[in-house]
Amino acid sequence: MNKQVSFLHDQATTYGTVFIVDISGYSHFVMGTAPSDGVRIVRALLEALLEDIIDLFKISEIEGDAVLYYSFGIPIPVCDILAQFQKMLRDFNELVSSATERLPQVAELSIKLVVHYGPLVEYSVGGFKKLYGSTVVEAHRLLKNHVDCHTYALITEAYFKEQALFGPRFPETGSHMYDIYDVGRVNYVFFKYPFS
Repeated sequence: MNKQVSFLHDQATTYGTVFIVDISGYSHFVMGTAPSDGVRIVRALLEALLEDIIDLFKISEIEGDAVLYYSFGIPIPVCDILAQFQKMLRDFNELVSSATERLPQVAELSIKLVVHYGPLVEYSVGGFKKLYGSTVVEAHRLLKNHVDCHTYALITEAYFKEQALFGPRFPETGSHMYDIYDVGRVNYVFFKYPFS
């Protein structure tokens, strides 16, 4: 049976924020931990990340060690984004500390954040909401960067530029950096945690 792709219903492109929280050290943890212990720990850590998100964001997907959130419309202030990440990091670290006595390798886990802004298309497939667009691809690429630490926030200059149109800019406490990918150059501001 031949299936045909339907192009009858064009999806609307709008602008929005992609907010990805990724667990650093995940692959090494999985390889060195019994599956029963690993699943229990990772489930608890991901559930903590899901509980902490502010109401403006929806969950697009959970991919093993990462949660992709998104919201449409104007970006929220950068200081609110960083406060959100600090809350997530605090709760995540509390869980890591409590699990480390039983499984010392849990201490190697941390989280990192990537925030980007641009055109997004939301569509449904199999009852799930999915995102499409260059903004999503660029945000995923940013998870592979040349930052030399495990706990940080990367907020793109595209996000800063758009957010500045609607409110005061966040004080420039971060470092301006960029990486070059197959999709081109992506500029961002890097915030290392804990702040030094």
